[in-house]
Amino acid sequence: MEKLHAEKQVLFRGASKCNIAYPLEFIYPSGFPSFPPTVICNVPFDLLLTRHHSPDTKVLCCFGFNEERWNSSYSGLDVFLEVESLISDYLPGTRVPQHDLVPEPVVKYFDYLQNAALLIPPPFGKLDYGELRKYPYANIRLNKYGKGIVVSLESKGGRISLIRAYEDWFHDTTIYKAKVIVAENPPPSNAATLTDWLEGQGQFVGFRNQQISYYLIIFPDEWGKRGLTRPTWILIKMSNRMPSWIRCFSINDEDTMIRNPSFSSLKRKKALLIGAGSVGSSVATALAQEGIGELTIIDPDIYEPSNSIRHQVGQSWFGFNKVEALKERINSLSPETIVTPLTARVGNTRRNDNEYLMAEIIRSDIVIDTTGSHSVTHYMNSLCMDIGKPFLVGTVTNGAWSSEVITICPGDTGCWICWNMQYGMEMPPSEPMSNLTFAPGCNQPTFSGGVSNIIVAAGFIVQAAIDVLLKKRLAGQEYLVWHSRNKEGERSYGIECKPITKHPNCNHCKRT
Repeated sequence: MEKLHAEKQVLFRGASKCNIAYPLEFIYPSGFPSFPPTVICNVPFDLLLTRHHSPDTKVLCCFGFNEERWNSSYSGLDVFLEVESLISDYLPGTRVPQHDLVPEPVVKYFDYLQNAALLIPPPFGKLDYGELRKYPYANIRLNKYGKGIVVSLESKGGRISLIRAYEDWFHDTTIYKAKVIVAENPPPSNAATLTDWLEGQGQFVGFRNQQISYYLIIFPDEWGKRGLTRPTWILIKMSNRMPSWIRCFSINDEDTMIRNPSFSSLKRKKALLIGAGSVGSSVATALAQEGIGELTIIDPDIYEPSNSIRHQVGQSWFGFNKVEALKERINSLSPETIVTPLTARVGNTRRNDNEYLMAEIIRSDIVIDTTGSHSVTHYMNSLCMDIGKPFLVGTVTNGAWSSEVITICPGDTGCWICWNMQYGMEMPPSEPMSNLTFAPGCNQPTFSGGVSNIIVAAGFIVQAAIDVLLKKRLAGQEYLVWHSRNKEGERSYGIECKPITKHPNCNHCKRT
């Protein structure tokens, strides 16, 4: 009752039924049963459970990391049963059950300094323990909040620096030298024992040392599933023998592969994108985030403040070439993606531009046209058919109520000319009626409509490109049409896939 009146929390205190040596506290949040109660089992160190029991907070991890197994239909009794099963299955000295494959990383138990974080960019996060032990020092950049990046690892015999994509990160901040410690076990998470631990690692921390010292600790921690470990980093800031723990974030392929299994395959692919407008910018950023290794973007336009209503580039980039601004946006999301911007108009009579375009088509694994221009698409279709390069056309209707994605694989499907002969006279189901159509004038937007439909259209285009690159394209579904409204502008969803067959009168396909 005291807890309820003083802190507006419901607290129950007792002991485990299966082992009275384990005292228990159940603290119910205001969000119960949407959220489970916090269970604290405050026991001496020698009675800590072998798993799922925080050595510092003494909290029991009852329902998995971030409580992902908790269900709002559970009751308080389910919590008691879960706790009792943990105490009976994970007593000190007992064997961990074989069915427990859940990782329990120690790194999550540290009391990190707020707003402080250190980035471990490539190649450092990809080095193994043997390589890391060769470098006893690191140079790090930190701002006044303790947020920054590792710049290099150093030894008397050599130096490893971060890759070029991260060179400008935190460039206007102070450089500090940190001592690198590759340890067999994680550092303690309490100040009372950390100094002794550091000195046990050969690092002298003097009583009268008034300077700030930094220690980069690298140790094996669980990841993926129980029993699997990888190098984990923590930065410790020591000031007047008082430590602060700073969280480290390592950039590595394993984390990316969990979210996108196709990442490693796409990393070796190159795409050529024609058009950096609303649709093109969404396609470009999505391709980079999906893992595409190289991306060349061609567009002649200048970015205007009003473009930001649908574009992926921020409004502050007004006056820049769209391709240059888009390159910066992509590299802020995916620094390792190699982006080549070209401010040019496709079909330009300048010989150098045409030669560069041909070279880019040859080097690319796929060509994507998001310009919505009949002339550009016709021209690019001719080039791609002659070279034998997969060609993708992605457009939206005048009201952005629908999108069309045309996949052309020379030799296997019909081309854009064939598509015109088959479907050119068919209007998308949501083609706006004439009185609702936005008719652009000179140097005006080419269509009206909001960003939500643009993102949907870009998603279909990117997925079609990935299917081609990974050879997962479904035959007979080369032409995709999606709509979100009917001709009157009312909400109406639909999607349809159709084949693009070779037309007997198409001169391009006759040659392939």
